[in-house]
Amino acid sequence: MRSLFFKFYIATVFFACFFCAYAQDTVELTFQTFYKQVVNNHPVAKQANLLNDFAKAELLIARGAFDPSINGSYDKKSTDGKNSYTYFEPQIKVPTLIGVDIK
Repeated sequence: MRSLFFKFYIATVFFACFFCAYAQDTVELTFQTFYKQVVNNHPVAKQANLLNDFAKAELLIARGAFDPSINGSYDKKSTDGKNSYTYFEPQIKVPTLIGVDIK
């Protein structure tokens, strides 16, 4: 009885090891898939992709400095209940590339 159990055990281990040896896929990792996985998952690669977004944001801020602006100021002074002066100054500023603002 004991030798039958031992033979069954040896046969089971043999077949289990035989099937485990061939259990892996035959899919190969090509350089393109490896590179794609590194670019998508590596933290330094993700940080490098963020640098493009920061550069685009800084470019947008720099271009915003050349947007025209509409300003206005209003001053009023009264002394002893009398109006001394009322001053209103509307402005439209258009920045130029040479640094001179046209008002």
